[in-house]
Amino acid sequence: MKQPARRKRRAKGGDDGGTVPPDKNDFFKKRTLKMHTIVATDEAEEDVTIMPSFAGWTFACLGLSAAEETKVREIVRLHRGRMDDGRLDGGRRHLCRYSTCSHVVTGYWLPVTIEADDSAVYVTLHWLEQVHATTQNLPLDSSILFQPPPFHRHSFHLAYPHEYIITDSFDPAMHVELPCVPSSKLCFDIPRWPYVVALLTRPIPDVDALEHVIHLITGQQGTRLRCLRRAIDEYVEDATTLFTVTLPYMVSTALALPLLFPSPVPLLTRQVPSSVTLTKRQAACLIIHAFLCTFTAANTSFNHFHFFDVFAPSAPPDWSNAATTDQDATAVQKLVTVLHYFSRFTTDNLCDNTNHRYDQQVITYARHVLDTTTPSTDSGMAGDSGGWADTLPWTSVHVHANGAIEDDVGAVQVDFANKFAGGGVLGHGCVQEEIRFLMNPECLVACLLTEVLDPTECFVISGTEQYAASSGYGSTFAFAGGVLDLVPVDVNMMRDTVIVGIDATKYYRNNAWHQFRPEVHSSPSSI
Repeated sequence: MKQPARRKRRAKGGDDGGTVPPDKNDFFKKRTLKMHTIVATDEAEEDVTIMPSFAGWTFACLGLSAAEETKVREIVRLHRGRMDDGRLDGGRRHLCRYSTCSHVVTGYWLPVTIEADDSAVYVTLHWLEQVHATTQNLPLDSSILFQPPPFHRHSFHLAYPHEYIITDSFDPAMHVELPCVPSSKLCFDIPRWPYVVALLTRPIPDVDALEHVIHLITGQQGTRLRCLRRAIDEYVEDATTLFTVTLPYMVSTALALPLLFPSPVPLLTRQVPSSVTLTKRQAACLIIHAFLCTFTAANTSFNHFHFFDVFAPSAPPDWSNAATTDQDATAVQKLVTVLHYFSRFTTDNLCDNTNHRYDQQVITYARHVLDTTTPSTDSGMAGDSGGWADTLPWTSVHVHANGAIEDDVGAVQVDFANKFAGGGVLGHGCVQEEIRFLMNPECLVACLLTEVLDPTECFVISGTEQYAASSGYGSTFAFAGGVLDLVPVDVNMMRDTVIVGIDATKYYRNNAWHQFRPEVHSSPSSI
């Protein structure tokens, strides 16, 4: 029996299809987006697809490449919209009104300020692509990436210095992927830096606003940053100064990232003896970015370099005695210690007689690899050509029952710790290595630079400054006040503090004697 022909649905007509003009001064304000739908049919399969309609809407492009403009035109055509040309108002940073446009598809790298009385709606190519791909009416406030970065008025921080190197010389396997590097991406291949700049240049008057910014940067809006809140609420003596002086200076330093690092920063990779020298200001800039959680997730061969796990730590491991005490106390004290460093960094730089040292004094982060290719001599010592056993006689051993490792000025401070530089300093750990990194926060940069250590490797950090004292150990760790570091600075503008980190071999309590066996000391892996 002959079946009746399927009746094709007509595209819905409609009015002008406009939007309610949003309040551009409040980027995060809920807003209404009105859309019509059209019906696309496939004659062969007779499938019916309902697509949002742009009928009555006029689109312009601003700051897009030719290829991106082509995509916009095609999507607008498929959704029955119309294209028009927008223009800049004499090269000014804010836009003139688009009297004939309902929507302006804006590039990510154009730091424009959207005026409150603009009639047009500013969207990204990502929004257009998602509307087309999902065939859904997607509200603009459902993703921060659907609108261009919400730049604050007079924001000029996207401009790179003339000598900035963004060529093929950057290799993510060999260099640090700074948040300002164009290859640093959010999801959907969207550049990270424009949104970081836009979010950081907006006012951050209190802990609620700070938490909100970190949530937007990380995309983890559902996690309350309880330890950050507690550190500020319970331990910061002057929260007003923190948010009106310290944090703004931190942000200005963070936004100077492309100016402070005009060329790629090398990584300290496995089995490659190498070093990286930074100024104290460069180190501070990187630590501030870790605090603001702007770095991408590290691969498994590097320690992570962000504070999110300190802001909102998960349950401590079973072996930790923190499981039976105040689980957040250690994380809170870590943050109190780091916040003191940021306060000192700000105060020092706002004093004319001291700010120069952050640009002149340097810190070196190095990786040393033991040469195991040269065989040992009959006496168990290597020849002059090298080898794992040194030809020099061992020095005398002195045991001090009192004092701390950092008190012995001029001595090499050996950190028997973790194969990942810093260990759990940005997580649950808080023993020897973690405490040393917190007292000298510039050590934290080693977490970013240093790939996991092999048994024949160590890292060496030279020139860091001690900013804090501490008390306790593990779950009892606590900030014990600020410290004025009197260790001398040499002619090379490097402080005479040397910290060496090695991956300690673990000997359990019931067989600790194994470490004294002769065969253990005949292997380079025991060093």
